[in-house]
Amino acid sequence: MAEKDILYKYFVELSAHKISYLAVFTFLYTIVQCLILFYANFFISIFIGKIKFISNIGSSSLYLCGNETMVKNLLVFVLGLFGVNFIARGPILALIYSLVIIAIIHFIFTPIEKAIIKFITKKL
Repeated sequence: MAEKDILYKYFVELSAHKISYLAVFTFLYTIVQCLILFYANFFISIFIGKIKFISNIGSSSLYLCGNETMVKNLLVFVLGLFGVNFIARGPILALIYSLVIIAIIHFIFTPIEKAIIKFITKKL
């Protein structure tokens, strides 16, 4: 019985006669805010897509995803050989660490893998 009372109160408060201007404004503000964020991301992505380096990374994202764990482990191993124990403390260091991993994959591993794939596909 209490559930029916709560639902009845909810629907009565939201009926067309009792909607406040604040509720309408909040609803419209939420929609406008979502649209602004959507279009801002859309135009930013168009701008970022024109940057050659970023579009190259985007086109080779399969290589990035496939090699990420291997490069992270390899980087920790190589740094450990020199006695360096790297822990990304804080968001700036984590960002720099991620950019270094992306650069290593993009400039070292991706060309090697593309050459191997090209060689294998020629043999088939």
